[in-house]
Parts: sequence; C-alpha cells; structure tokens
Amino acid sequence: MNDPESTSVGSAAWKKWISPRRWRVWIILGLLAYTLAGFFGAPWLLERAASKKVAELDRRLSFGDIKINPFLLTLQMLDTQLHDSDGAMLASFDDLSINLQTSSLFRWALTFKEIRLSGLLVNWERFAPGDDRFGRLIDSIPTEGEPEAEVSAEGLPRLTIYQLQINGAHIHVIDHLANGKFSTDVGPIEIQVTDLSSLPNQSGQQRAHIKTQADGEIAWQGSVQLSPVQSAGKVSIKGKVFEGLDHYLAQFTSATLRGEGVVADFDFAVKWAADQSLTVAIEDLSAQMDQWQLFLPDEPEAFVSLPQLQVSGGSLHWPQQTLNLASVSLQQPGLRLVMAADGSLNLDKLLADLAGDDAGAESASGSEGKPWQVGVASFGIEQASVQIDDLRTEPPAQLGLQDIKVVVNDISNQDGASLPVQATFALASGGSGNFDGQIVVLPEFSASGELLLDALQLQVAQPWVNDIARVTLNSGSVSLNGKVAMNPQQPGSFQGSVLISEMDVSDILHQEKLTGWKQLKLDRVEVDLAANKVKTSELDIQQPYGRLQIAADRTTNLDGLMIESATDAAAANPESETAELAITIAGFKIDDASLDFSDLSLPLPFAAAIRSMDGTISTLATNSDEPARVNLEGQVNEFGLARIAGSIYVWSPERFTDIQMTFRNLEMERMTPYIIEFAGWEIDAGRMDLDLDYKINKGQLNGANAVVIRELTVGDKVDNPSGASLPLKFAVALLKDSNGVIDVDLPIEGNVNDPSFQIGGIVWKAIGNLLLKVVTAPFRFLGSLVGVDSEEFGTLHFAAGRSEVSPPDREQLVKLAQAMLQKPELRLEVTGSYVDQLDRPALKTQQLDERIEQGISALQDSEALITEQRREVMERLLTSSSAGVDLLALQQQFSSIPAGEDATKATPVLDETAYLEALRKQLIEAETVTEAALQALAEARADAVVAILSGDGGDRTLSLTRLPAEAANAGDNGEVTLALKVEAVE
Repeated sequence: MNDPESTSVGSAAWKKWISPRRWRVWIILGLLAYTLAGFFGAPWLLERAASKKVAELDRRLSFGDIKINPFLLTLQMLDTQLHDSDGAMLASFDDLSINLQTSSLFRWALTFKEIRLSGLLVNWERFAPGDDRFGRLIDSIPTEGEPEAEVSAEGLPRLTIYQLQINGAHIHVIDHLANGKFSTDVGPIEIQVTDLSSLPNQSGQQRAHIKTQADGEIAWQGSVQLSPVQSAGKVSIKGKVFEGLDHYLAQFTSATLRGEGVVADFDFAVKWAADQSLTVAIEDLSAQMDQWQLFLPDEPEAFVSLPQLQVSGGSLHWPQQTLNLASVSLQQPGLRLVMAADGSLNLDKLLADLAGDDAGAESASGSEGKPWQVGVASFGIEQASVQIDDLRTEPPAQLGLQDIKVVVNDISNQDGASLPVQATFALASGGSGNFDGQIVVLPEFSASGELLLDALQLQVAQPWVNDIARVTLNSGSVSLNGKVAMNPQQPGSFQGSVLISEMDVSDILHQEKLTGWKQLKLDRVEVDLAANKVKTSELDIQQPYGRLQIAADRTTNLDGLMIESATDAAAANPESETAELAITIAGFKIDDASLDFSDLSLPLPFAAAIRSMDGTISTLATNSDEPARVNLEGQVNEFGLARIAGSIYVWSPERFTDIQMTFRNLEMERMTPYIIEFAGWEIDAGRMDLDLDYKINKGQLNGANAVVIRELTVGDKVDNPSGASLPLKFAVALLKDSNGVIDVDLPIEGNVNDPSFQIGGIVWKAIGNLLLKVVTAPFRFLGSLVGVDSEEFGTLHFAAGRSEVSPPDREQLVKLAQAMLQKPELRLEVTGSYVDQLDRPALKTQQLDERIEQGISALQDSEALITEQRREVMERLLTSSSAGVDLLALQQQFSSIPAGEDATKATPVLDETAYLEALRKQLIEAETVTEAALQALAEARADAVVAILSGDGGDRTLSLTRLPAEAANAGDNGEVTLALKVEAVE
C-alpha cells in the first residue's frame, strides 16, 4: 500500500521537473523535435521540394529512399532517377552518401568527411550540334530577373571535402549523326578525391580510372586545388579509347578509320586564374598507335596502313599555343594510290573533303587568330611502301616503292623554315633512289637537294609504253645523279648526269629486236623549266643497235609502231602558243654502233650488216643556225667500209644538208637480189665502191653520186615477171675500162618536201681488156694466187692524218702475205707516204683538238657545260696566238636581234654554236705542222703495213724492205695512197 504522502511528494517533484519554467524541458522538447524533423521531416521536405522544382522544369525526379541522420549529419539518397520531359532517363544513381562535419561551424566552411556516389548512370543524347538533353534541361531553367553571377575562384563557397568518391559510374552516349545513330558506353568510372577544398591554397589529391566499351582505359592522378582552380598530375591512355571515331570522321569524309588502339601517357598542369584565363601545360608526352588503317569507300584494301606510330618527348602549352615533339616515328607505313580509267585518283575525294573541312575551319576561327607554333625535332619513317596502280593502261600499270626511309629534323611550321630531309627508297621492279636536301613548306613549297637514282629498271614502264608504241622494253635501266630544285619561281631544274644502260627494245608486230644500246651517257645535263632550256654535255652512246627491214609488201618494220592518240591529234593543231623548248646538245660520240638492214620485197631476200661504226656529231642547238658536223665510220659485213661525213641541220634536215657517204669494198654478190629485181641477172662476184654526195638547201636536193665496180662477174639470167630484163653482160662488157672497172655517175635532184626525183642518164664507158701480163702487173699476178684479180692489189688508201689500215686494205694485206709466202724469191718494198695538202690540215685539226682537251682538263670550273669550257679555252688560245683576232667584233658578227623584237631596244643574242665554229676555223688556220710530223705520219703508215704483213706475232717470214718516207700526190677520192713495190730477191 502506497504512502499517500510520498506519492504526493513524487508527483509534485515530477511536475516541478517538467515545468515549462525549467530549461531542461525545452531542451528535451527541442531535441525531440530535432530528432523527428531530422529523421522524418527533412527527408520528406527534401523529396517534396526537389521533385516540385524538377517538375516545374517539365522533368520528373524520383527517389527510392532518402535517409538523414541529424546527429551524425549524414544524408543518403537511394535509387534516385531523373527523367526527361519525354520520359527518357537522364541520370540515376544507386547511392549518394554525404557526411557533414560539425567542425564546419568552427572552420567557417562546409566540411564533409565523405561524399560517395555509387552506381551513377548518365544518359547523354545529342540530337544535333548544340542540341542535347542536358542542354535542353539547362535552357529550361528560368533566368529572368536573376542577376548574372560572376564566376571566380574567390566566389566559390568555403568548402572542404576530405573524401570524395564516385564508384561504378557509367555514361551511355547516343549521338544522332547525319549518317545514323551512334551509341557507346563509357564505364565503369572510378574517381577518388581526397582533401578537396575551396579554401585558398589548399590542395588535394585525385585519382580516376575510366574504361570504354572496347576495353580502353583512361587513368589520371595528381593534385587538385579549387582556390585558385588548378590541377597537376599524370594521365595514361591505353587501348581503344577512340572507338567510334569513324562515325565522326564520316561527317567530314567518306573514308573510314580503323585501329587497334593507342597507348599514351603525359604529365599535365591546368590552372584557371582569377582573370578567367586558362593555362594548360602538357609535358613528357609519349604515345604509340598500332595497326591503324584508313579505307576509302568501295575499296577493300587500305588506302593508308600504319602498323606503328610512336611519339616521344612531347609538350603542349596554352595560351602560348606551342606544340613540340622530340621524336615522331612511323614504322612500315603503306600508301596505295589508284588512278581510275577516267584519270581520277582515289585520293581526289579525300582531298576534296579535307579541303572543304579546312575552309570551314578557317572561316570559323577567323583569319586573325594566333597560329600554333609546332615543332618536331626528329621525324622518321622506316620501311614504308607506296603502291601505285594505273587502271588507264592495259594491263594496269603497277609501280611499287619499298624500303622507304625518311629522316627530317628540326621541323617547324614557321614561315621560311628550312627542313633538312634525307630519303631513300627502292623500286619493287629494281633500282633505288636517294634524296638529301632541304624543303620549305610555308608560306610556299620549295625543295632543293641532291637526287640519286640508281639502276631504275625501265621495264616497269611497259604498260604506259603500250599506249604510245607497239614495242616491248626487254631491258634497260636509268641512273641519274645531280641537284634538283623547285619553287614558286622555278617549276623544276636539274643539274647532273644521266646514264641509260643495257637498253633492249623489240617490236611487238615482228617479235624481233628493234633498237638498243649498251650505254647512253651524259656527264652533264642542265634542265631549267623556268627558262624553258635544256643543255647537255656530249652524249656518249656505246654499242647502239638498230634494225630496218623492208617487208614483201614494201612496208617497213617501223610502219605502224606509233599509236596515235587524241593527245597527239591535239598537239598537231595546238590552239594556244607555248614557248619553244631550247635544246643544246654539245655533241654525240658513237662507239661500236651496228645496223642490220634487210629487204624481203625482192625475188631473193637481201641483207646487210654494218658493224663497228664509230664517230661523232658536233653540237646540236635548236636556237642556232649552225649545222652539225657529222663524222662516222663503220664496217660493212666482213671487209666492207662505210664513212659518213658532212654537215646537217638535224632539227630540220630539209633546211640544210651537205653529207658525203663513202662505201668501200662492198661485195657485189650480196647485191644479187637488187640486180635481179632491176635487170634480171645474178651476180657471181665483184666489189663495189660508192661515193654519195647529197646537198639539200631549202628543200632542194642535189646529189652527185659515183659508183665504181671492180671484179664484176655476171651469173645466170633469172626470169622476173615484175622486173626489167636488161642485156647486163653486154652492158658490163661495154662499161669496163682497161682496168676492168665500171665507173657510173648518178646525178639526183628534186624537192625533198615533195620528192619526185629525176635520175640523170648513166654514161657507160668501156676501154679494154682487164687482164694484164704478169710482167706488167705483178700484183695482179700475186692476187691471182689467192683469188684476187685487181690492179689495185698492192695499193693502200689512208684517210687524211691517220695511219690506221682500213678493213678492205687489211684483207688485201692478209691475202698479199699469203701470196708472198708462196713466192719466197720475191721481196716487198714498203715506202711510207704523205700528201701535204691532205695530211697537214688533218694534223692541224688533231693538234688543235688535243690542245683544247688539255685546256679543258686544266680548267678549275668542272661544273660548267662542255660547250662553255670549250669556248673559254678556244678564246684563250686565239687571243694568245699571233692572229690578232678581235673577239668582240667576231661575237658581233654572229649576234642578231631575235625575230619580232624592236631592233632599237632589244639586245642582240649571240649564236654561240656558230661563234664557236668560227673560233675553231681560225685556230685551225693558226696551227703549225712541221715537216717532221708529216714524215712521222708516213713512217707510222709504213709500220702499220709491215705489222699486218708480218702477222700478229711476227710469225710470217716475209722478205720486206723499208724505204724512206716520201711525199705523194692526192688520190681522186681525197685519200692518201701508199703503193707497195715488188722485186726479186738479190
């Protein structure tokens, strides 16, 4: 039983304790209200207010749950979603936890122990440039009546976050492009930031890791600061982080880009200053890209392939706008160029796309923006290849460059920067090249340097040749070495040497060799496209070959070789005038040439071969009126001789030609097919000499030809319905003179532009019997022992100034030695001879040529053209001689005003070729030849004769007597004769 008094006392004490007048009651009530409001009221108000605010923006915000602990000062939002106006998901997260520290009251800054966001999902969708879901959300926020906020580092709220985490975040990207919808997922994204603070000069640490849908990775770590805003650290990139790049590339070009990914890392530093300026610095950049390829539309093979690209030592600075790379290296890149049948390149569409993009970029950025300064210390390409396919030809032409190596140092995009370039390459078809020089890219492209091409095989050009001529390039290579240059003022120039070796060309129609040579060499070539000029040194061609065949229908193997194209037809009737190319060739040197001639149109096929032809052709110049001198000599068949000498205006032979052709010891039996055609008789034996003299002046031809036939034996008559039938045996009997020689003159005249040649009458002369008594013709007797029946047997003929024995005379001496071996009782007397009026001018010319060559060898300027060197030497020789020639007056004599120019204003132009010829003629006249030199020449001729008579090793024991040299008279054909004598041995 309770005590009433104690109960009363307890009730009074309780009432007193909970009395409103007691502060403890209000504390308890306040604590209870805080607890209820914090745990239950605040979550409800936060959800209601946030949802209402978002609803005002025509969006919807939903929460799975909101938890607030007012005592621990924590906030947790679970399963939160933000939906766009069309109901699509904008963003969501699984868990957002915020832990506010009570120390915020003492620090006068919002201080969070931790902010953690888990399971963030962002759906970023772009509908058009500048139009995406989040942009629309921002645009829907009302801004009327609100003062514009100033953003600055000092304006940031005082904030400290000890631990900020974003775990398992994903971004789903949807981009509506012109070529279709592109979508990808980025994530998971992991971000950790410690000690993040907006307090001045307070720095935290950050670490982030992002993965792409294609397993690419982006990671960075470093420091972060909010006041002022700045960050520094290191970024690493690995794998396919640019997945889907081809979708965006398609906005600018139809090409597609594929690649295995990229590996890169760099140090960075970013700072946003109080004046709103942004500073960015990237250092120690290194990157590597593997297996990247660029494909053009409708092409299964890659246009560009790049197995590996490496960049090292890179740095980038903003706002300085500088980008510098220590090294850029491309390993085994490949490029494939295709020219379609219509002449378009597969590259054209890509270039057009890029050109349009560049124009747009320039318009967007303006022309006054500060340009970037880009520099690359070392740029290298290793083992590159270029494949060129030309589908215009049949079969398609293919040109492959391989093993390309390029080294460029000190690359800069500054105007006028000169870049040293070294490049080497090889052709898949054979040959290699090298370039060592300088290029300038900006403001205009120019290049110069040393170019070397070694043994480039010409067969690779066969598909292109098929469009020009019906010939086959069986072999041939070209090499050149020299200096090249091109710039805005000079389309192209070359100074160096050219060599074309082992050329072999056959015609497709007959499947036989057509032409070729062992070596064609130019020691010096100067090409100047700006001046439209080409100058060369002497062209040295060794063992050239040609074949000319007349078919049964009288067509030649040259007919139908050339293929006329539309371009050729247009060139024949040009609508616009172009500057004529001025070509100067210092001359031709021909060594061991050969020509095969055959005529199948005759009843019996005829063939002749010219071998061992040597000689020279003097300077050829398109801008000179001076004709070229020709001097050629060769062997016809086994013992025949051919000489060609005179002058010809090569570029237009009908304008001026004065050529003398000499043929000696031609075998008449080889002419049987022609004799049958025109006379109806065979020729059993005979020797023929021809002297042909052709003169053409302004298209008018006058020819004085002489034919001498010896030892002619007419064979049987041959029926030839298509040819004439002449009493040849009777005619021969009439034409033979007392020496059995037929002498025929064939005058020819006509207009070469409209050839209708009139052949003058042939005067036949017969004087007597060919046979002479042995006592009156001992050499004819000796000749009969070896099958030779000629009074000329024992008489030799030498060219003026020369001591070499000609092939016909060599044959004569060999046979004479054979006859003398049968008559040991006989002795030969050999007397050297010379003809003053023939040999002296020839020796003068030889002496002058030697002096000129010695003078050229002594010159210091070896780079000058041979014509320039020859002029300098001849002028020195002439001024130092006693001739007293006024060079200036001589130059004026050969100078003239160019056609079409004002004579009162224009400067006369020197005809250098004619001027050099005048110098040469005066120097020849000034030369001195002693009597001793003439005697020495005569002795050398005798020595050459004795050497042949004695045999190669002196193994013939002939009886020979050497007599003193003596002067002789000139022969009718301008040759020096050496008559042997025979007498009995005493």
